[in-house]
Amino acid sequence: MTTWPATYTAENALRNATGLGELVVPQLLVADHPAITALRAQYTRCSITIVEMTGVGFFVNYAVPDDASVGVPRDFAGGNAEIQIAGLEYPAGCVLFVRDGKLPIFEVYIVDDAWPEDDTVLGVERVVPLLPPAENQSSGAGDRTKG
Repeated sequence: MTTWPATYTAENALRNATGLGELVVPQLLVADHPAITALRAQYTRCSITIVEMTGVGFFVNYAVPDDASVGVPRDFAGGNAEIQIAGLEYPAGCVLFVRDGKLPIFEVYIVDDAWPEDDTVLGVERVVPLLPPAENQSSGAGDRTKG
């Protein structure tokens, strides 16, 4: 039985943690937006540095080359998918983080009590692609279109 939290290198991470990132992240990066285009290009060049298992999910941490193009906005998070995993009553979810215009972390989380020992991925459904926040999603300050 695994003790949580546990940190792994890319070479010794649980197979389904790294494999799930390879399966889901490209599906999250399909939007037609300059920031997402930059993130897609980054993803093809990034490498996994560590995988952090929390007991109720995991974080895959990526290293993006310094010379990679970055998008705007520079900081946001989103995307989701319903991930069916053996041994779980409810599907897992996920979120992709963008920091400083780069792709640092892919998180998978569950609402069940604990990550199952048999974590075979049975399917991925209802993928919601990552989208940057709309430029006009502010408090309204400075919006000259309002009377």
